[in-house]
Amino acid sequence: MEISFKGLRLNGLAAVFSSDSPEEFLDAAMIMDVFAERQGELVAAADVAATDASLAQREADDASAAATGASRTADEARDTARRLTDEASDAAAEAERRQTRLDAEVVEVRRALDLLSSADRAVLAGTGPRVEAPAAEGSAGDAVRFALAQVGKPYVWGAVGPDSFDCSGLVMTAFRSAGVLVPRTTYAQALVGVAVPRDQVRAGDLVLYYDTLSHVALAIDGTTAVHASTEGEPVKVGLIDGIGPIATIRRVTG
Repeated sequence: MEISFKGLRLNGLAAVFSSDSPEEFLDAAMIMDVFAERQGELVAAADVAATDASLAQREADDASAAATGASRTADEARDTARRLTDEASDAAAEAERRQTRLDAEVVEVRRALDLLSSADRAVLAGTGPRVEAPAAEGSAGDAVRFALAQVGKPYVWGAVGPDSFDCSGLVMTAFRSAGVLVPRTTYAQALVGVAVPRDQVRAGDLVLYYDTLSHVALAIDGTTAVHASTEGEPVKVGLIDGIGPIATIRRVTG
């Protein structure tokens, strides 16, 4: 149903508010406007609430994912810590076993020394052939010159100078004097730098001996090396191939 009022056409809900007087019509129109505005506000509020709910759900999902990731990371950290602890424990046990073996070897060497004649002791106390310090420049040459300056000082297991040395202690301290950090033990020294074939040995190369990597010497040139030999012998010079069976040769690259 449609009605007209002074040229205006009304339909639908407007017809409900139609009346015979302009005042009543204006009142009805105002009510319709208020109703429409209120409906719009409700729709807008519903949209905002829906958006807020969607954001809240997304944040909840992100928080859940983060919590899951944090839990997984914590589990991995615990596993890593447990593994590292086990490895450290194994390494400590191996070091203790190695220390026990070395102590036993020292006892055997001392017992053998006690049985040597004076002449044999004098031979062992020798410092080897006299050699000229290499002219090599850089840290390798400096390390060799330092090591040669220690010739004649006593061997003491675990010593790193200045009055006595063991084999790896001499190498480490020699390079430290040249401003280069080298690991303390022969086992770690066997991994430094790069491998070098026997026919390319030069001053400053580390020559490691025996399958157990239990001894190290510092090459003076392609023929001789300086090393802290063993209990009862001083730091001395010897032939590279005469010190023992060579396991590996390493060139410090630092």
